Formats: sequence, C-alpha cells, structure tokens
Amino acid sequence: AQTFGFTFWKYALSGLSSSLLDLLLFSVFCDIFDVGSGSSFYVVYATAAARIISATYNYLVNYYLVFRSRRSKGGTLGRYVLLAAWQMICSAGLVTLFVMLLHPADELFVKLPIDLLLFLFNYRIQKKYVY
Repeated sequence: AQTFGFTFWKYALSGLSSSLLDLLLFSVFCDIFDVGSGSSFYVVYATAAARIISATYNYLVNYYLVFRSRRSKGGTLGRYVLLAAWQMICSAGLVTLFVMLLHPADELFVKLPIDLLLFLFNYRIQKKYVY
C-alpha cells in the first residue's frame, strides 16, 4: 500500500506538471489559432498541439521517474500513444462541445474539470497496461 501511495503521488506530480505545461500551451495556441472566424474549432487545433508536446514530456517522466518501467520503450510508447490519443480526442471533443454550448469567456474554465476527470482514469490505465 505504501508503494502504491508513493507511486500515485509521483504520478500526480508528473500529471500536474504536464497539465500546467498543457494548459499554458493550450492558452497560447488558442490565441494563435483563434483568427476570428466565428468557429469554435480552433479549440481542437489548440488542444492537439498542446497535448502532443505535453504528452511527450509526460511519457518520459512517467517512464523514467514515476513507474521506473523495465518494459521496452517501443511497447510502452505504443500503448501510451493510444491512451494519449484517446485522452486528446475526449478532451478536444468535450471542451469544444461545452465551449459551443456555454460560450465561456475563457476556455480554460471548461478544460480544467474535463482534464481532471481524464487524469483520474489514466492513472489506473497507465499503471496496469502501459508501464
């Protein structure tokens, strides 16, 4: 139980730092991609660009520091990419939907709770299947 606790807290710190990086990049990319077209689909592009960068960082931290994986990088990377793609699709789709429905002043208020829920699901999946 103690190892589980320590691993989870390392995962939480890794996730927090990855999320901060993701949110910062998401905000920057929203400003870049929102060119005043009236469409909310810039959120999808901003989510994808930010997530690719933050997921690369997160994979490396989780592989080396959190789970200290002994599995091959090729196998773990493939499983991680599938999970990250699923998470990115869920995040982008749900954030876009709620931005379209609620028209919030700031997309981050929609993105934060959605990504928190996805984070909780991903711990178990990464621990059991990825690393």
